[in-house]
Amino acid sequence: SSIDFASNDYLGLARCRDQHEFVESAYRQLFPPNAKLSVPSSSPSSAVTQQPPMLGASGSRLLSGDSHLARSLEAKLAQVHNRPTALLFNSGYDANLSILSSLPYTEDDAIVMDELVHNSLVMGVRMGRLNRKRVFLFRHNDVEDLKRVLEKVTSPSSPSPSSTLVVVESVYSMDG
Repeated sequence: SSIDFASNDYLGLARCRDQHEFVESAYRQLFPPNAKLSVPSSSPSSAVTQQPPMLGASGSRLLSGDSHLARSLEAKLAQVHNRPTALLFNSGYDANLSILSSLPYTEDDAIVMDELVHNSLVMGVRMGRLNRKRVFLFRHNDVEDLKRVLEKVTSPSSPSPSSTLVVVESVYSMDG
């Protein structure tokens, strides 16, 4: 037995043996052992032990939350989408924040956003390297205003962007 000072599994529910059996059974039905699914050995988390899966991350993957199940799911998603790798995020908020903040913007790039996009998208752009003067908003769901803003961004009086990213959502959870 050991004491865990690194996770958020305060009640030990992530390591409950009865729940493990249930999850293992369901997992084997979804991903049969004979399925050709490999976890890339070059991945940074390839040293994770093959212990029974935890029920929940119990903490960040970097510290204590990585698991064979997460890596297997990433490998399966990469396979389904015909890509070399895939990356799971804890939530859509984390995905939006991480992706928009890490894009390799140049000083000439521009972002055009619907004025009602979720805060995770706004914060991702703010955390990125793009100059805030190169971020433009258009009226919610207004294609004509989007055209107007795009014309403004690409006008001769404005520095011509090398790339313009238009940020919209499929469902506006904050305002409908």
